[in-house]
Amino acid sequence: MEKTRGDLSFNPVNMGLIFSRRGIGTGKPEDSHSFWSLFRNDLIPQNILFACYNDRCTAEEISLQIGVAVSYFEKDLKNLCEKGLLIQKGGKYETDIVIFTKEYSEEAAEKALPIHREIAKIVEDFLNERLDDIKAVGFYSGIEDDNLLKWHITQILLHESGTKYANSLNLVFPKKYGGMEAIVSGTEYYPGIAAGMGNTENSNANGDKITIHDFFILNTRDCVYFNRYPNRVNIILDIAGGKNTGFSENDMSEIAEFIKFGFAGKNGNELNVKFQ
Repeated sequence: MEKTRGDLSFNPVNMGLIFSRRGIGTGKPEDSHSFWSLFRNDLIPQNILFACYNDRCTAEEISLQIGVAVSYFEKDLKNLCEKGLLIQKGGKYETDIVIFTKEYSEEAAEKALPIHREIAKIVEDFLNERLDDIKAVGFYSGIEDDNLLKWHITQILLHESGTKYANSLNLVFPKKYGGMEAIVSGTEYYPGIAAGMGNTENSNANGDKITIHDFFILNTRDCVYFNRYPNRVNIILDIAGGKNTGFSENDMSEIAEFIKFGFAGKNGNELNVKFQ
């Protein structure tokens, strides 16, 4: 697609990074955080990748495209190259990941809509027929609203089916990003983009694990809230393990937020986790 020079300077792209690493959940949290931190609240690296997606650009051409002087994004160029998201050839830069643009996402959503509706009907019928059986198992707690419970079960169904499907594919990780075997892609965000789902797993030093399935259609970012902050993972797992005292002042501030957002509760001096 032909891009007009300089259009990103007054109409910047807002893009997210999708990162799937071999053995994710078993490495250091900072491994994956180092990728997402490249993009967090910073349009410059996002638009560098977008500017170089269809055209190989020099630093000066990138500067014209995004409307920022080269000296202000030299560090971004270096970081993107070090992570393998951008490559430099003969003085020009080229994006080395797939970007799912707005045009692609809208076309794909339209063509897949009949299949999505069919899948949604299958899931809806299953939950309506089996919800009482699911509740009888007694594995859940703190969810009195049947509709909310259906959302939770749907998240588990989609995650488990997607994971098993992905495992059956024997995915090939084509290259290393920042020294890790991974599949990395970008997605352009825009008003009205189809809702997605996030899944994360984080562990503490003891091997305890928190797994979060997050439907973005609900306008939540629970997976991001914990995934990018290992201290929050440690605190919530400590509470789940029965710890009520000995938290630092900073920890107590985090716990106050947990209670505010409904992740934790307090009964007298006893803290408890409010999700399964």
